[in-house]
Amino acid sequence: MEKARFQSDPPQLIGQRIRYQRCKWNLTQEQLSEHLGISTNYLGQIERGRSFSRSLAERICVFFHITYDYLYYGVTDASEDPSTEAEDQLALLIHSCTTEEKRLCLRILTEILTELRSFRREDGRAASGQQS
Repeated sequence: MEKARFQSDPPQLIGQRIRYQRCKWNLTQEQLSEHLGISTNYLGQIERGRSFSRSLAERICVFFHITYDYLYYGVTDASEDPSTEAEDQLALLIHSCTTEEKRLCLRILTEILTELRSFRREDGRAASGQQS
């Protein structure tokens, strides 16, 4: 039986994760490229989706204290706070959006949360009415 082959996320998504981590740490491309021993131009290309070596991937993981699985597959440690994971994933998605997409996402998310909270309030009232 042949081993299952797992394919990493597309290079653009990997680059977005690197950019997200760099921004999260409040670093410029110049600062990060200096720490990693690469040119700023090369780092910019990586953040836009250029492939890079495994040894550089290891340096990136060590520097940001992230796992290889997170960098290449978006998999986070199950022991992490799930709300932090969700916030990181939302931030990564938002970071990759255009300004217009961000505005549209904000409108949609606001409507969804309004409906969700309204539903929860109604459900709470119904539950308390049944117990009386």
